[in-house]
Amino acid sequence: MDLFGRDPLLAPCRSKFADAHFVRDGINLGDLTCEAVSVSALLKLVNADTIDIFKCDIEGAEIDLFRDQCDDWLPRVRSMVIETHSEDAYAVVRAACSWHGFHHATYRDVQVFWQ
Repeated sequence: MDLFGRDPLLAPCRSKFADAHFVRDGINLGDLTCEAVSVSALLKLVNADTIDIFKCDIEGAEIDLFRDQCDDWLPRVRSMVIETHSEDAYAVVRAACSWHGFHHATYRDVQVFWQ
């Protein structure tokens, strides 16, 4: 499911852990939904050319955001702090940021990227 290449309805969901929640496709869930906005659409909405600090903690959806949908907006980010939630997510984020010339460091449980 591609959550971030378009602007779908999403539904917040509780996990069995108190500090870990996630979203899923919210079609047909009524009042329990919210509208997602892609990073590109958000930049356009606020009429911004760049993002100074992109703080990203999207509970496992990093692969969806960084696999194919980031070439439009990632070059416009100056620095990013991201919590990745799997080894696969880390690899996808790291590859996308490396492709776009970011430097990288790990600080505690977050990944820090800057240009």
